[in-house]
Amino acid sequence: MASRCGMLAGEDQERTVSGPILVTGGTGTLGRVVTRLLLADGHQVRVLSRRPRPADAGPAGLGSAEWAAGDLRKGRGIGAAVAGVEAIVHCATGLGDVRAGVNLIEEARLERPRLVYISIVGIWMR
Repeated sequence: MASRCGMLAGEDQERTVSGPILVTGGTGTLGRVVTRLLLADGHQVRVLSRRPRPADAGPAGLGSAEWAAGDLRKGRGIGAAVAGVEAIVHCATGLGDVRAGVNLIEEARLERPRLVYISIVGIWMR
């Protein structure tokens, strides 16, 4: 399925992402928006969050997302979250979260998904 959220630019061509997409920080300010856009475009989305699935996930637009509980900083639950995904959109960023990123990349190496790292300016304004 080619969609505005599912296209990744290659050197000579665009490649579509048709498999599951993991969104880290999917309950955060940026991750919620990314998750909603991907779901609206018909993608299978898995959210990795330290928080349990919210009871109001449906009205929040996250209702059809698969949930994976884990902690990037502590390295918990990452292996299960990345298993079988074709792409990762890493939105769980914060000031000094280098360890979280390293943990994610180390676990994702076996699966070899495409990785998109995005952040928001506000994390540096704390």
